[in-house]
Amino acid sequence: MKGIREVVLSALLIPGVSGGQSMPSKDLDPSLTCNASGWPTVVRAEAPLYPQLATQAHLSGVVDVAITIKDGTVVKAESRSAASPILVNAALSNAKTWQFGAGVNTDISIRYVYVLIPSLQSPIIEMKLPRCVTIKAEPAKEHWEHSTPATTSDR
Repeated sequence: MKGIREVVLSALLIPGVSGGQSMPSKDLDPSLTCNASGWPTVVRAEAPLYPQLATQAHLSGVVDVAITIKDGTVVKAESRSAASPILVNAALSNAKTWQFGAGVNTDISIRYVYVLIPSLQSPIIEMKLPRCVTIKAEPAKEHWEHSTPATTSDR
């Protein structure tokens, strides 16, 4: 069985292929869908992940990343997104791993959509390259440790 990273990386070679099942979400705005036609081809990228700290803090949101590509390599990535810095940093880090075809010199915008879905069995990554990446994950369950404070007694 392939892990999520292998599925996504194989999907990178076939534009428009999802890295997982499509799951409807009532929280996902339909205007966030992306059309990937007419954009430069991504030839290599690392699989984006939902930051663990973001699942623990129950953070979701949309991050738009502007990238500059020179000779197929991302040389600049920036975002002015109002989303949590945890999500912004994850999106920026991922965008910097993308590699395009040799000779590609352009500026494009990538939309990262981070969605938390309760009771989701495993993360889902949908990629409409190079325009949009949707990462769906289950919010982390809260774990509270109950402990009794240590006491000392004077004898």
